Amino acid sequence: MSVSVVTGGTRGIGAAISRRVASDGGHVAAVYHADERAAQKFVTDAKADGLDISAHRAELADAGACTAVMAEIAETFGPVRHPLCQPHQYRRRDVFRRAILTP
Repeated sequence: MSVSVVTGGTRGIGAAISRRVASDGGHVAAVYHADERAAQKFVTDAKADGLDISAHRAELADAGACTAVMAEIAETFGPVRHPLCQPHQYRRRDVFRRAILTP
């Protein structure tokens, strides 16, 4: 299975990206920062439309949290093949880059 990660992937443009990528097949792990209720509604609606999407909460500016969420996604769904970052979501893209390169 192809696994994609979309940061900020449960609202606005990120949600549209998550839906578009999921419509091509494979699994999308949408990472969000704070609004769990909105994230779960997004996942419920996406699944009702036949899309394979999950939501994962993480503070991506925190290296430990970023590494942990990427490990959780990889353990549950398989290796991440397509990381899609919205750089305005957090200040330290290097943290995300290191986390996705960690086996």
